Amino acid sequence: MKVKIKLIEDGKIPVKGEKNAMCWDCYVRKIEHLENGKVKCYLGFAATPPNGYGIRLIPRSNLTKYFWVLNNSVGIGDEDYKNEYLAIFTPLPKRNISIPQFSTGLDLFPYEAGDRVCQMEIYKREDFEFEQVEELPGNDRGGGMGSTGLK
Repeated sequence: MKVKIKLIEDGKIPVKGEKNAMCWDCYVRKIEHLENGKVKCYLGFAATPPNGYGIRLIPRSNLTKYFWVLNNSVGIGDEDYKNEYLAIFTPLPKRNISIPQFSTGLDLFPYEAGDRVCQMEIYKREDFEFEQVEELPGNDRGGGMGSTGLK
């Protein structure tokens, strides 16, 4: 399968960190600090997956070391999106008051131009139809989020 990719000025093609990695690391070519404290990262490419496939942008695992989140995570790219891919991050307030360096303020944005800032996954779209029913089959486990417990 081939994914068509167009590089933007100073852009790099996403790379796999290891042969069997599930995702490709995306580099930031330009960082823009927005007035609301968010950071917009220009990823330096536009891409078109084949018909029936899509692109997901997801955080890299190293983001867990910082108090930043990738907005719209997971970000979805359809085959008809032709613009440069972006990743927008929002800072989180530091909450752990038992450790002085984490007690107040916000982390500085941990990435610079040229760094890998997120991951791209290519996935196959499964088409389906909804069937409206009066009752759903099976047992109702009740509760809601986390209703099966911790152990």
